[in-house]
Amino acid sequence: MTQKIMLLLLLTITHLSLNGAAMPKKQNFPKSIQPGGDLARRIELTVRRLQSHPFDIDLIMQDVARIPEKKRRFEEYEGDISGRVLGAWSYLARLRGERPTKLDSIAEKILTYQNPDGYFGQNQQSIGWDFWGRQNFGHGRLLVGLIQNYWRTHDPRYLISAEKLGDYFVNTIPKWTTGHPNNPYTKTGALNWQNGIEVRQHFVKTHQTSVLEGLMMLYEASGQKRYLKAGEKVAELIPEYRQYHSHSFLNSLVGLAMLYRHTGESRYFDRLLKEYWQNILPHSRQPDGAVCEFYPADQRTEGCSIVDWIRLNLQLWQLTGKPVYLDEAEKSWLNGLNFHQTANGAFGHAVLSPAGYEAPYSEAWWCCLMHGLYAYTEILNYSLVSEADKLWINFFFPFESEIRLQNNIVKVQMKTSYPENGDIRLSLKMDKLVQATIFLRLPHWLNKWEILINDVAQNVQLVAGYLPITRLWRSDDVINFKFNMSLRIEDQQGNNLLTQRHLGDYFHPGYFFHGPLLLGADLKWNHKFPERILFDSKADYHEKTDVQSDSNPFSIPAAHYKIPAIYQNELNSVTLVPISEQTGYDVWTDEWRKFIRNGEEPIERVPVQMKQRVNIK
Repeated sequence: MTQKIMLLLLLTITHLSLNGAAMPKKQNFPKSIQPGGDLARRIELTVRRLQSHPFDIDLIMQDVARIPEKKRRFEEYEGDISGRVLGAWSYLARLRGERPTKLDSIAEKILTYQNPDGYFGQNQQSIGWDFWGRQNFGHGRLLVGLIQNYWRTHDPRYLISAEKLGDYFVNTIPKWTTGHPNNPYTKTGALNWQNGIEVRQHFVKTHQTSVLEGLMMLYEASGQKRYLKAGEKVAELIPEYRQYHSHSFLNSLVGLAMLYRHTGESRYFDRLLKEYWQNILPHSRQPDGAVCEFYPADQRTEGCSIVDWIRLNLQLWQLTGKPVYLDEAEKSWLNGLNFHQTANGAFGHAVLSPAGYEAPYSEAWWCCLMHGLYAYTEILNYSLVSEADKLWINFFFPFESEIRLQNNIVKVQMKTSYPENGDIRLSLKMDKLVQATIFLRLPHWLNKWEILINDVAQNVQLVAGYLPITRLWRSDDVINFKFNMSLRIEDQQGNNLLTQRHLGDYFHPGYFFHGPLLLGADLKWNHKFPERILFDSKADYHEKTDVQSDSNPFSIPAAHYKIPAIYQNELNSVTLVPISEQTGYDVWTDEWRKFIRNGEEPIERVPVQMKQRVNIK
């Protein structure tokens, strides 16, 4: 991101913080969408895992059934796994028009475990603050799942169940700050951050406040003001950025964005901007868009936190219309999230090194797998959005979709190999003429492009990060959006080093990108990590990879580069490839690798170096 763009963003942020974001009108999301390409392969990989070992009904249901002889890890987070499975899979099935038998069985069975007071499983409120926080965290995921399944099936039983759970929250939220002698809200004086017990009690706050998202979805589904009021009470309890579980903290901010959308209260929006721009982005987001498991810094990442970072960016785009949030969501999706997906369809925890990732990796069957699927479905849902006579095209991947535009249902088809190349073909089908403006997102790293409509070149000017095209659209109109996918090197702040006036004869820390794809030097393509890279900006470093010999279904050969490099003072070369290809370095196994019902045992992946020392000529 250039210094000019950063200055523009700071001015925009200042303006928005003083005046608030414009409240959006009624927005339309896709009625249906069928993805293709890399995204479809990744979705199918995770859905396949949900229908395979270890995800039998008993394992999924244990956090609401609590059967002693079937004990498993994290079952005290009641509704967490069952709710995540229900929510992510229902969301995806609704957009794809599917009715999976196993999903229906899970949904039916969950209803049988609800207590008269609305909660599921055991009454952990009586056990203590920590365990009640775990229960509420899981119940927040389950509330989301019940509502997503209601939106999928339109079966009123799921809305009734969600309202019973919502009423449980309405009745118990006031007790969060008054019940239990060890609850941190009653603590006076400074917190001892070196005391593990105190820190644990403190960060359970965000376990509690993460229910805000589910309450806002329940308000949308039911229209009942009591859930909005309960959400406002929760919002006041979201703690300041500090030493917290990043997943539950980010999830709380996602709920806060939803609350702002429904209330227009500027203090919620100001809080979002403060946390995003002053705390999270400069201190806790990795160069590939990944997120550490604990704020402000941690050696281990978490797939769930990457998902919530993506979702927070999507929410902020919905509130502001600023494509900078879509750029950030795309970076996290195509790099951080895709890197974290394994060949088994899982997501989980990677271990950071000073320049990249180490080999140990934990496939988190208990949370990240389902939340990763939720992120991919969110990308589908936000890929095209309409409002009145406007249609925004936000993400580029092959798809066929239907969306409402000017009281018409328009069929939109995209054909592309992006991010391998920059050739995008968008075709429209509709029953009658539609006067509308189509906005094509221009990624921030692009400065040259070409647009043709029905093979006729168009002069389209960039406006606030989008290329707007206004006309009377006809069925079978075709937009061709073309641009070159060039290699660039960014510094830690996102500035393109190749556009700097003078860099001197030095070795600069930098990150190589092919379009939106972060490239790394991994130990599959290289015998060891390079110490320094020698880059000539006029040279063509494309590596002519033998596609026939590369069986990786997630390989992107056009993004492979071979560049001169120095190893122990000897000149050689380094091969850089997208870090997202790591998913295909291993193969699917019908049995979950190293599965432990009550624990966690890491697998080994290929170490990768993302941060390079590079001399640029």
